[in-house]
Amino acid sequence: MSPMLKLAAELRGQGYAVDLGADVTGKSGVRHKVDLLAKRKGDQRVVVAMEQRPARLTTHGIVALFAVAYDVGATAYYVTNEKIASGPARKSVRDSGPKSLG
Repeated sequence: MSPMLKLAAELRGQGYAVDLGADVTGKSGVRHKVDLLAKRKGDQRVVVAMEQRPARLTTHGIVALFAVAYDVGATAYYVTNEKIASGPARKSVRDSGPKSLG
């Protein structure tokens, strides 16, 4: 099972409805594609970006995800790569607030 599917299963286990490869319209009216969108009762939204190329995990990339997360009303956002998502840092998704895993 891929790290993204494992992460999705973990979030489902925590009561989130998970949409992989989600298209979501932000407050700005712009439509965004995110790797994972998780929603839970109480209007909690988590956005996860899975970057396959570690070299692209730059400040610019993280800021770009923050802009998307803000636009779609995310209460938490995560940037990760396959190596991190399959390791112990995956447990950090239980925490609330903005995180950069990588």
